Amino acid sequence: MKTLPTVFKATYPGQEGGPTIAFLVEYDALRGPGGKAFHGCQHNMQGPIGIGAAVALAEVMKARKIPGRLVVQGTPAEEIPRR
Repeated sequence: MKTLPTVFKATYPGQEGGPTIAFLVEYDALRGPGGKAFHGCQHNMQGPIGIGAAVALAEVMKARKIPGRLVVQGTPAEEIPRR
């Protein structure tokens, strides 16, 4: 796990001339008793929901020729301090 990057960015370029709409998806596991990881704050749900929303919006923008750009920014382990 230490070799994985701490963030990711996905972009849908869309058509020029519109706004950039961003989705921030936080996902992590907290340290619990004994150092075991667990999902206690529902950030584990933000990733799939945010990505799904971005994909759905991209499909609507494409079908209706709505200008704009979409960005999904992922922030894993945002609550866990680096060691």
